[in-house]
Amino acid sequence: MKKYKLLLLSATLLFSSYLFSQKQEKLFYEQNFSAFAEYFCNEYGIICKEPQNFSDLNKYNMGWAVRDNPDKSCAFLFGPIYKSNDGECLLAYPVKNLFSNLEIMIVNEIKSALGLYNRFGHFNDTTRIEFYDYVSVVIGKKAREMFNADSIYLYDIPGGDSVVFLWNEELETMRKEKYPYCTGLVICKEGKFGTPMKLFFSEKGKMREDEYIEVLSKKIWYDDNCNK
Repeated sequence: MKKYKLLLLSATLLFSSYLFSQKQEKLFYEQNFSAFAEYFCNEYGIICKEPQNFSDLNKYNMGWAVRDNPDKSCAFLFGPIYKSNDGECLLAYPVKNLFSNLEIMIVNEIKSALGLYNRFGHFNDTTRIEFYDYVSVVIGKKAREMFNADSIYLYDIPGGDSVVFLWNEELETMRKEKYPYCTGLVICKEGKFGTPMKLFFSEKGKMREDEYIEVLSKKIWYDDNCNK
């Protein structure tokens, strides 16, 4: 476990440091959904299909951070990003899956939002958080039916309006003006890389959160034959 945490920390430091540095136009694949889906199938054995009643905003490699401060935040890359046709929800796919188990990453995001993240890799560990006070976990039949997964983690980013999109003023302005709520969704399957997603909601959208999450059912699917 200690070795795993050190590897996770090293990867997080490297990735987060990149996020607060300059943007690259292309990272792992061409910037379109077909290339993204092909990459996830070949790399992770995950089938990705476009969500119904959502429109592609053609936003890729978008830096996202809980706080716009590299000394007090954790960060990630998202894209493609979709907007619901009713305008009440933004849906962000991860650019790349990093870890097979994302519980530590979830804790890092929550601690960052609560102001317990002092700088990269240095949390205020004198203050513990109770994981299940912030995170709901769905296991068993529901996870299998929706994603062929073992578990689904759902959590609100405390003070979700403090999250920020980096580098893209248009997207950040859109988020700031209409989407004050941020929900983390992590899909996990044993032996596979977890898939961390973010959903951003308007006031109306937050009241229908379950409906927007349900749209993803079978649009992300762990398939052992996908990358063979």
